[in-house]
Amino acid sequence: MRDKYVSIDEAVKELIRRFNSHSIPIAFKLAIVITLLISSGMILLGIAIVSDQSKLMQHEMEQMGETITSQLADSAGELLLANDTLRLELIINNIIQYKNIKGVAIYSDQLTKVVASGLIPKFPSIAQRVNKSPYKWTYSAKQQERTALLSFVRPLVFRNLTVGYAELTFDHSLMERARNSAIYSTTITTIFMILVGIVVSIIIGVRLTLPIHRIINVSQAITDGKYSHRFDDRRNDEIGSLMSALDTMSAGLLRKEQVENTFSRYVSPKVANEILQDLEQVELGGKHVHATVLFADIVGFTSMSEQMNPEEVNTLLNEYFTYVDSATHAYHGHIDKYMGDCAMVVFGIPEEDKDQTFHAISCALLIQKLTQQLNDERHTKGLPAVEFRIGINSGMMLAGNMGSKTRMEYTVVGDAVNLASRLSSAASGREIIISDEMQKLFAETDDFVMKKHDTIKVRGKKEPVSTYLVQSLQKEHQHQQDKIFKQILQDQDVNESS
Repeated sequence: MRDKYVSIDEAVKELIRRFNSHSIPIAFKLAIVITLLISSGMILLGIAIVSDQSKLMQHEMEQMGETITSQLADSAGELLLANDTLRLELIINNIIQYKNIKGVAIYSDQLTKVVASGLIPKFPSIAQRVNKSPYKWTYSAKQQERTALLSFVRPLVFRNLTVGYAELTFDHSLMERARNSAIYSTTITTIFMILVGIVVSIIIGVRLTLPIHRIINVSQAITDGKYSHRFDDRRNDEIGSLMSALDTMSAGLLRKEQVENTFSRYVSPKVANEILQDLEQVELGGKHVHATVLFADIVGFTSMSEQMNPEEVNTLLNEYFTYVDSATHAYHGHIDKYMGDCAMVVFGIPEEDKDQTFHAISCALLIQKLTQQLNDERHTKGLPAVEFRIGINSGMMLAGNMGSKTRMEYTVVGDAVNLASRLSSAASGREIIISDEMQKLFAETDDFVMKKHDTIKVRGKKEPVSTYLVQSLQKEHQHQQDKIFKQILQDQDVNESS
């Protein structure tokens, strides 16, 4: 038996768990709770009303029966003692004329029937009924018709002497019908109030949950990164406080997003993302990493800028560096800094890139290709064109935050970086120069078309450095770069039109 109760308890818990696990609107839950409260209240009220009415009618009938029976006993006692049966019959015949009285009987002190009229119970005996007054019983005139009756027995007393008994039988079905009518009316009223309660609870639930749904929608929008939404209405309650808090949070997140976007324009998005992920660890210092650096420098920029006004110089640099930036992102690098007419591009940090040298050289070739396209367009407009000279080197270098505690930047320094800058200075327009060490990395893969270049003397190095001139990609990689090239041009056209 204990196991049975345990299994029932577990089944109830499982039912509750499943109910809670389903996504049920809070308006529906409120409607259910309010409906249950109204229904429970109305049912309890109906039961109380019917019970009180039944007790009241029962009491009134019993009181009426007791009163009439007592009056009969008072008037019939002397007649019974005088054995005046004629007058006794007259009295009971007059009494039986009342609609609700169904039977009257007079008994001697020996409990023998003297006179009687109407319905008198046969069982149990009068001796037993005396002690059960009032006595409920039923009478069936036909097989399907039953009448509820209530009999009262009172002693006939003359000069403090019991000389007999009087019995009156009342129609109890009237009270039953009245009680049933009260139950019916109460039930109809209860059902009506429950239906009204359901409608009202749904309306209340919807009205109460409407601002909650708005808060949910705004919360979802914030989760999706949409921080511009604000609540127009103001409420002086807890929901209003929550709306105000969400507005404040949205404004703060929007401000944070704007700061991050602006910060990413001044710092590489990759570097900005690494810094923003752990703001508490932003401090001076760095670590040795293997990375690749590309310097792209404009040939003859100084003399060219002397013949142009500042606005024209600014427009020219921005136009070319936009393509440099697009090529850099296409090959997973980032712009470390712009130094006048020179762009410093780094590959392999802060995100590790196993193909950093391949990406760096491919990026240089794409820069030259985009530059040539832009030069052709500027020639048709009668504008001056520029040529980039590019130097690339790969090796160990120090990467981290350089500067002071009040002003720092994330960059790379080291001998490998300096050599990339020297290679850029040694190149001519449209040339891409790499070190002999980098060329060896592709000796077996044969990804690029290269040729031996000059051996240059680099300041700070005792031995001269052998260099190679990168001419193009091999055909198997050229197709992929052509697709990137076309996509960058399309994106640029879209940006210009917008």
